[in-house]
Amino acid sequence: ICGGAGHYSVSVPYKHPWFGKLWPCVCQADRIQAGRVKWLAEFGGLMPHEQAIGLSDLVDRGDCTREMIAEGRRFAESPFGILTLWGSWGNGKSALLAALVNHFNALSFRSAIYMRMTDLLSAIRAGFNDRAALDSDDRYRLLLNIPFLAIDEVDKANMTAWAFEFRTRLLDDRYRMARSGLAHTALALNFNPAELPEHIHDRLRWGEEVDYGFRIVYNGDPSARPSGI
Repeated sequence: ICGGAGHYSVSVPYKHPWFGKLWPCVCQADRIQAGRVKWLAEFGGLMPHEQAIGLSDLVDRGDCTREMIAEGRRFAESPFGILTLWGSWGNGKSALLAALVNHFNALSFRSAIYMRMTDLLSAIRAGFNDRAALDSDDRYRLLLNIPFLAIDEVDKANMTAWAFEFRTRLLDDRYRMARSGLAHTALALNFNPAELPEHIHDRLRWGEEVDYGFRIVYNGDPSARPSGI
């Protein structure tokens, strides 16, 4: 179709949305798919030692941590949409996210990704560059369709107007997919999710009064970091 150029344009009138737009040719399908796989692999997010964390490695250090680990294991056995962890620093929230990512990736390779909110926003912003291999819309679709997405430090990102709008869109889309059983999400943050905009908090607590609903878990146990854990 493209005559070897790799892309083509459509003959449409001036001011048409497709006027001047270049479309990738079908001959580029394999290259494009390889680029998508490579991009997702680069944003796996876990350090080497974190890739070895299993659910059995999580340490019970108090009542809150015990409840959090139990909910994490229940999620691993039968994912229930969205699991939100919040509370003080260093008590295992990120470790649980890593363990869940490793668990789901062991079941199906590259079906799960861990990202901090700041890194996620940066990855999408990079797609606005004209020279980017994948544009922002393509990057968003790839992240949106990850079967299990773990987002850490939800409350640490600088919420510009664009970031606020993006976060709202992403969490709403993941909520809708969770309700349909198409994808599952785990979040971790330090402040109470009730302090998030109400339209976000209301989605995170869907079905919290029934066994099959989403879960918000508080962990107020002290940090394990001083003891070297």
